[in-house]
Amino acid sequence: MRKTMLLSAGLALAALLSACLANRKEGTGTEKGYVSLMQDRFFKRGFNVWGMGLPIYGDEIELYGGDYEKQTSVNFDYDIAQAEKPVWKLQQWATRYPFHDKENTADPFDYRFTVAGDGEYLYENRSKTVAVNTNTSEFRLALKASECYKRPREENQEWPHLLLSQDFGTAAEPTRQMIVSNARSLKVKLDMKMNSFVDHMGESADPALHAAICMLYLFVQYQPEGSNGYKDMIWLGMSLFDNRVAYPEGMSRIDGGKASASGKWIYNIDTRHFLNPENNIYDAEGNIQYDKWVTVDFEILPFIDQALKEAQAGGCMQGATWADLQISGMYIGFELPGTYDIDMSFRNLDIAARPARVSRRARGR
Repeated sequence: MRKTMLLSAGLALAALLSACLANRKEGTGTEKGYVSLMQDRFFKRGFNVWGMGLPIYGDEIELYGGDYEKQTSVNFDYDIAQAEKPVWKLQQWATRYPFHDKENTADPFDYRFTVAGDGEYLYENRSKTVAVNTNTSEFRLALKASECYKRPREENQEWPHLLLSQDFGTAAEPTRQMIVSNARSLKVKLDMKMNSFVDHMGESADPALHAAICMLYLFVQYQPEGSNGYKDMIWLGMSLFDNRVAYPEGMSRIDGGKASASGKWIYNIDTRHFLNPENNIYDAEGNIQYDKWVTVDFEILPFIDQALKEAQAGGCMQGATWADLQISGMYIGFELPGTYDIDMSFRNLDIAARPARVSRRARGR
């Protein structure tokens, strides 16, 4: 038994050291004592481009590429031969103009690529922009709903998304830091700033139907012991910007409201837990602040516990326990149910766990 515990502790320590060395090699700046769940935080491998999702109107251009809800064969790789496949997914649901139309066959401006120099690269089309600096980790997202809607969005209609996402590992073989019960701390950190925001709706906006939001979500999966796949999941969200209010309240319910909704539990954390007058896109008077970097540094672990309790009370995640939970992935980006144009920059994005201490007994004492 003692040998088994020694071996287990040794493997855990080896995994932690390996992850720490990988972070140091990439120069990610992950906080001391923490292990990043993320890969390729500097976007050096580029992005795999996913399809258009369900369309807003069903026009031919919105259906470009056949299996438009799924992964495409197109990678945004900066026109550089990559030794490894991208870990980042670029998702462009209901944004009308297909990024993966690299020959511009559906529209004369579906795809444009620019090398800005010094590690900076830019991809853009009529409705969206993705720019990255592979030396500094800074990235920029811009989405123009004004290019996607013909008229104000109606109830249950799809809306534009521009998201960067990645999976942290596989359910069958999770990394140690993916397992929630292995952590005594789990932090979300990033810097962000608003570059521009344009309201095309004015007084016609219905706050129940129309919005511009920037979200960060973690995927909290229920992985039963011995299973090769997850049984259920929670969308654990942080609202980084909402045009309707400076401090959005929390939300806890089943994902619904449109055809592509997942039917899984959404738990959005009340923003007053991680935003304040010093680190909000809004100033104290409720005005958007432009070109000002602000920092989010937030302990998220206690909210996973609360999200699980509320999901189970709502009929989801039945049978799940703390030991069954994994953080399997994340996304960050925009959802625009209203006719708004938004442009934001981000840097130093990290999701990192501080491993639980190994007991003296497990260390062989």
